[in-house]
Amino acid sequence: MMIFTISKNIKFYRKKMGYTQAELAKGICTQAMISNFEKGGSSPSSVVMHQIAEKLGVPIENFFRDVYSTPVQQNTEVEKLIRKLIHQLDYESVSYIIMSELKKRNAHSPKEKKFLKWNEGICVYHLEKDSVKSIEILKSLLPPEDKVEEALDIEILSSLAIIYFETKDYDTSLYYYELCTTNFEYNHVDDRLKIKILYGKSRTLAYKEDFKDALLYCKQAIKLCLENETLYLLGELLFQAARLSIFEKAFTNAEIYIGQATSIFELQSEIDFLRIVEQLKEELQ
Repeated sequence: MMIFTISKNIKFYRKKMGYTQAELAKGICTQAMISNFEKGGSSPSSVVMHQIAEKLGVPIENFFRDVYSTPVQQNTEVEKLIRKLIHQLDYESVSYIIMSELKKRNAHSPKEKKFLKWNEGICVYHLEKDSVKSIEILKSLLPPEDKVEEALDIEILSSLAIIYFETKDYDTSLYYYELCTTNFEYNHVDDRLKIKILYGKSRTLAYKEDFKDALLYCKQAIKLCLENETLYLLGELLFQAARLSIFEKAFTNAEIYIGQATSIFELQSEIDFLRIVEQLKEELQ
């Protein structure tokens, strides 16, 4: 569906601007590639899409919208696109889209603006390497005293926990992870987000050398993966459980977790993770 929307809109804006496929392709790619994009055979990379958007004089996010859709539908598509690009670690494209969206007056509800500003904070951290500015943006979006009012607040709290973890402030990271987990049920948090938060909390506790509780939260996340029949972070969680079991001197359990993690990483062709697992195996010998 997304590729169909992109292909339809590239063709729509190309014809609107009066370009042939060859004219649009010049200096960007080949005419055959433009033809393929418009037929839905493939989707252009973010770099090529930026170049096409610039040549056509339209915001890049227009390619992901139905030109005949309502503003509400358009905003939903923008959110889906941003989440997809964040997952792909394409922060430059996300930053470009957010900048374009925030320029539009009265185009977004308060919740939509909050979503955009949250992702702006994430981009500031990754692109500008400015944790202080990023944290300021994220904290400004939360209700007073870090109270949780909606599911989006938990996503913002999770981002804060990650930044504090990566800047080695484990106590503050754990504080925000605690706020996340204590508000899971009340706000109907998506299970995928729960898995991510439980994994992060387990890692933070491990760095604080609280191996027992770290293993507890790791097992909770593994249980969620199995209940939802998802491989999302499952390999990493099993590897984490193996490491924590070694710290707890539960060597038999560690061997079981290592075997399970190896199977997942082999299935996913995660060569780097498989090398790390092999190193952990050596510790047990």
